[in-house]
Amino acid sequence: MTLIPCPICKNECSPNASICPKCGQPLLSGETDFKLLDEPTSENKKWKFLTLSLGLVLLLGIASFAAYKLLTSPAIEQTKISQKATDEALEALRKVDAATEVGINKLDYSTLLINAQAVSNHANEVLPEGSVKNGIKATMTSYMDAKTIWFLMGDDDSIWTCAEQPDKTGQAPDMQRFLDLSCNPESGAIAKKYRIPIRSGPTFQITDKGRIIKKEALSIIWQAAKEQLRKTTEEAKTQR
Repeated sequence: MTLIPCPICKNECSPNASICPKCGQPLLSGETDFKLLDEPTSENKKWKFLTLSLGLVLLLGIASFAAYKLLTSPAIEQTKISQKATDEALEALRKVDAATEVGINKLDYSTLLINAQAVSNHANEVLPEGSVKNGIKATMTSYMDAKTIWFLMGDDDSIWTCAEQPDKTGQAPDMQRFLDLSCNPESGAIAKKYRIPIRSGPTFQITDKGRIIKKEALSIIWQAAKEQLRKTTEEAKTQR
C-alpha cells in the first residue's frame, strides 16, 4: 500500500487514514492527493461573496433609512423652515436698507415695504420666541414708523408735532392755542421713541412741542433700523 504525505507536516500517512497520526490534521480518505478539509472550494467562495455583498447592501439600506428618518424628523423640519423664513426676512429688510442708502421716493419706499412686511409676518409666525424673531419685528417696525412720518408730512419738509395728545376742547383764543390743536401726537410719539429733536421758534430750541424735520427724522429712524438689522443678522448666524 502506497503511503502519501500529510499536506501539513509531510508525515507518511495511509490513504485510508481520516487524520494524520502525527499532527492530527483531518484528511480526506481515499484520495491520492490529500486536501485540507477546511480548504474553501470555488463554489463556497462564490456563496460567501454573495452573502457578504447582500449583508453589506442590507446594512447600507438600514443606515440610509435611519439617516432619512433623522433628517425628516419634525424637529429638523421645523429648523429648516425657521432658517428659511429668517433668511428671507433678513434679505427683504436688507433691500429696504439698501434703498434708503442710495435714495428712494415715498411711493417706491411704500411698495418695497409691502414685500418686507409679508415675509417678516411669515417669519414671526414660524420662528420661536427669541432675539432673532424680536429683531426682525423691531427692524420692520422702524421702517414702518419712517413710512408713517413720511406720509404724515406729505410734501412738506416738516410737521408740527407734540409729545402728547392736545386738549381739543373750547375755542382757540390765540395762535398758541391754534398750534396746540393742530399739532400731531402720532408724529410726537415716534419722535419720542427715536429721540428725534422737536424744534421750536426761530432759534430751533429743542422742546416737547414744535416741528420735526423730515430729512432728520427719516435719517434717525433708518439708522436705528440699520443697527437693529445688523444685530439681528449677527444673532441669526450664531444660532446656526
